[in-house]
Amino acid sequence: MTFRYDIPRSRLKYAGIFSWQGLYKTMNEWFQEREFEFHEKLYKDKIKPVLPEIEIKWYAERKVTGFIMYVINVEFHIWDLEEVEIMKDGKKEQTNRARFLIDFSGSVVIDYAGQFEHSEFRKKIETFIRNHIIKKEVETIHVDKLDYMILNLHKRTKEYLDFYSKSHAYPMF
Repeated sequence: MTFRYDIPRSRLKYAGIFSWQGLYKTMNEWFQEREFEFHEKLYKDKIKPVLPEIEIKWYAERKVTGFIMYVINVEFHIWDLEEVEIMKDGKKEQTNRARFLIDFSGSVVIDYAGQFEHSEFRKKIETFIRNHIIKKEVETIHVDKLDYMILNLHKRTKEYLDFYSKSHAYPMF
């Protein structure tokens, strides 16, 4: 039986000038560096009379062991996305202007392959393993590690947007 330990959602709000391609690339590279399998579950572009509204949902997973998997969900909601031309270091540069929200959340999934779902006896074994053998390891190591990974992705996103403080409480992740 699959069981999840959910990580609380964190949110980033932004309005201003940025490069959408650069932000997409930066966040995608973050997932690749940490060996996450990355999927874009939803891309919805609502054409409005003036400027578009875009919704995007990402799903990334990394199998840590044969029993434990990390899942990170990133949801974008972008309003008024438009291309603008700015002067940077004396040169004209194409970039974007928009307002957006990015929600980061995740979960540690136990028995992601459903190895123990085939019989009642196996379900009882899985419950015993989850509640007595690996509970402390999952709660103290895996949940914390994934939480700090999500905070690091949040920080990397803010760094790209030049929208962050210069230090981080947990620099190792």
